[in-house]
Amino acid sequence: MQNTWINIKNSTKGGNRPIEDFQSDVDAGISTFEKETGLVVDGPVREAFGARGYFASSLRQRTYSHPFPHLMSNGGYIFGCLSVPADIEDGKPNFTNLTFIATDKIILSTIGDPHIVYNPSFGGAIVDQYERHQKNPTESASGIVLRFITYRIAAIDHSMDALSNRLQKNRSAFDVIDRREGREVEAETKKRQPIVSILDTEINSLTTVIQQVEIITAKVMNNDLVINDKNGSRSFFSESQRRDSLALYLQAARLHTYHENLRFECKNLLESFSSSRDIALAFATHRITAYGAAILIPNMLYDFFGQSWSGMPIWFSNRGLQLSLALTVIYWTFQFWWFKRKKYL
Repeated sequence: MQNTWINIKNSTKGGNRPIEDFQSDVDAGISTFEKETGLVVDGPVREAFGARGYFASSLRQRTYSHPFPHLMSNGGYIFGCLSVPADIEDGKPNFTNLTFIATDKIILSTIGDPHIVYNPSFGGAIVDQYERHQKNPTESASGIVLRFITYRIAAIDHSMDALSNRLQKNRSAFDVIDRREGREVEAETKKRQPIVSILDTEINSLTTVIQQVEIITAKVMNNDLVINDKNGSRSFFSESQRRDSLALYLQAARLHTYHENLRFECKNLLESFSSSRDIALAFATHRITAYGAAILIPNMLYDFFGQSWSGMPIWFSNRGLQLSLALTVIYWTFQFWWFKRKKYL
């Protein structure tokens, strides 16, 4: 049995297409969907697609860049949006949104990339699958939607790995620093703290999309997605697809745990910067104390005796310089041993 899939991209290699061209394709796609199904696509869904009359050019960046992932029943069709990060390298996350509506026989989807950047692993997988479907249009709409979810999980996992690698690189570079070396600690902290702060923003920007992928896979698994028509209600996904979705749910749960661990590690590293500065300051204070104590006895000796040994007993006045130097060496030796033992030096 053949099934129809209409897919529309808002971008080309040179960036986003003109809004008018994109809207024309969306309007034509919605019109085809309504003719084939006999359904009416309502206003909020048209707005999510960016159809003419619901798409303001001033909202272009918001519509193309901000995630609003969901999957829900909407009367006679399923309505969903799956978001993946397109660019999170500069602390200003942008997202690719795959918006779609589907019945048993037809699916209409749009890929909304932010300006210039896009997610090749996700968008490329969707486009490749679309081209294969045009040659052999036998896969069910529900099967295509499951592929959407699978590609989305893989794309988010890839982005998480990239963030984890960057975080571990900064942690490894900072961990090898001797915390007693104040200048080195200060230089590395000044260099790496802004980088890790940006990483923290990027990691936290994925919170919504990761939470929603777990919710979406749970909806599939729990049979919460139904189509209502004149013949009553029926499940959008088959029983075997719902059983298979357990694996997707477990992958989504693992992503959630992965994300929480990254958030914790990033927070921990930021706290390490502050604590390392405190440790370096404490060591600097200990050194100053040690150096001050090192000149205490010699200063007392020479202040008391001055440069004259006259008036002292003959045995002392003849050996005063040697005795004072000996006392100084003994004191410095003991002091050095003591401060090293206390790790002040």
